[in-house]
Amino acid sequence: NSHQHAVGIQWLTSLIDGTPPAVGSPPAPPNMRMPLFMVHFFLESEAEIACLLNDLEGAEAALSRLDALGASNVAWLERCPVLDELRQRPGIEAIRERYRERAAEVVTAFEASTATR
Repeated sequence: NSHQHAVGIQWLTSLIDGTPPAVGSPPAPPNMRMPLFMVHFFLESEAEIACLLNDLEGAEAALSRLDALGASNVAWLERCPVLDELRQRPGIEAIRERYRERAAEVVTAFEASTATR
C-alpha cells in the first residue's frame, strides 16, 4: 500500500541522513493511523539507535513507551546485543519483568488454544 511505502521511505531517509525520527512519532504521512506492530517496530528501532548513539535515557524512554503499549517481545529485549548496556540500568528490571509476564501470558493462551484441538 502506498502509505506503507511512504513510511518505509521516510524511515530509510532518516537513517541515511543520520537524523533520527522525531521521538515518539514513527515516520508516517500526516493523519495516517499506524498499525500497532509498526509502532512497536519503530520504537524498538528507536531504542536500538539510541543505544548505538550512547543515549541510554532516550533508549529507556522508547522502552518505556513500548512497555506502556503492552509490548511482549521478550526475546528482543533479553537478547538484542545492542541493548546490553540498557539492560544494566536499574529502572529497566521492572520493565523486563512486565515483558516476561506478558510473554508468559501469550504462551499460556497459545498452549490453551492448541490443547483443545
